[in-house]
Amino acid sequence: MFDGRKITPKGKVSLECEYKGKFTVLDFVLVEQDLPSILGLKSCLELGLVKRVYSLEVDPPKIETEFSDVFEGLGEIKDVQYQIKIDPVSIPVVHPPRRVPMALRKPLEEELRRMEKLGVIEKKNEPTAWVHTLVIARKANNKIRVCMDPSDLNKVVMREHFPMQTVEEVVSRMPNAKVFSVLDANHGFWQVKLANESSNLATFNTPFGRYSYKRLPFGIASAPEVFQSIMSNMFSDIEGVEVIVDNLVVWGEDVTKHDERLRLVLKRCRDKNLKLNPEKCRFRVPEVSYVGHVLSSDGLKPDPRKTEVIKEMPQPTNCEELKRFLGIVTYVANSKYGTDNNSTT
Repeated sequence: MFDGRKITPKGKVSLECEYKGKFTVLDFVLVEQDLPSILGLKSCLELGLVKRVYSLEVDPPKIETEFSDVFEGLGEIKDVQYQIKIDPVSIPVVHPPRRVPMALRKPLEEELRRMEKLGVIEKKNEPTAWVHTLVIARKANNKIRVCMDPSDLNKVVMREHFPMQTVEEVVSRMPNAKVFSVLDANHGFWQVKLANESSNLATFNTPFGRYSYKRLPFGIASAPEVFQSIMSNMFSDIEGVEVIVDNLVVWGEDVTKHDERLRLVLKRCRDKNLKLNPEKCRFRVPEVSYVGHVLSSDGLKPDPRKTEVIKEMPQPTNCEELKRFLGIVTYVANSKYGTDNNSTT
């Protein structure tokens, strides 16, 4: 025991234990004394109570602490307001509210309230020319995602036509990159304020009434290129940072150069009130996953998750399955994996 006493075991028993829905059979040693049960490291690992940490990054938390405000909450990018432009002769479309299953009504009401509190949406009482359909999707954590279906609006949206970057273009501008950090804008589109007239265009119906987006909603045809333009302009004067929509990668030939650039980027985020998602950020690593690829000093590498998908896909049995399979294979094949950075400049 912890106090130095010795206890003689009388036997062993295997019991099924449960923790957060996970069932595991564990072995327990029996003793005569009336003592609290003790779980060893092996049992804690099997139950998921603790996790092994194989490496520690000591310096990144210092950067996070220095810019801790950048990783908190939802921002509203300063000096930015987007107006959705539509064909002036377009005919507005109004959709009635769809029936929502009773099991989803309470989660929906809670999510609408949360989004309203964040300033993403607002309750609409006056008439609007456009009213879209509500879309509810379940997330991996069993929570829901609330969106609108802007398919009618997208038919008349006038695009911005800002050039979208590819990961190959990004890699070609990273000669001798050895150290990487990846930053993710927290609900990126939601950090872009909509003009008042555009808010009326982004109105959707719910069982609890109509709501309008005050921030740029997901699904708008022009949203990715609008956000790409905002982010590209925001960081264009900082060397060693690349942006693909809401994903940033900061790189350097060594740790010192990388850290100089990272601090400039985080300071710019603070100045512009752009908030980052700490759960999706990685700091000062030699290899990092970035928009479906793996970046390292050797250039692009296959993302193991994508190659596993190809290996596990069943043999196509019809044209649709064949198209899907060929699409994934073509995507991986076109990624120029294994290309050295020095040869792409």
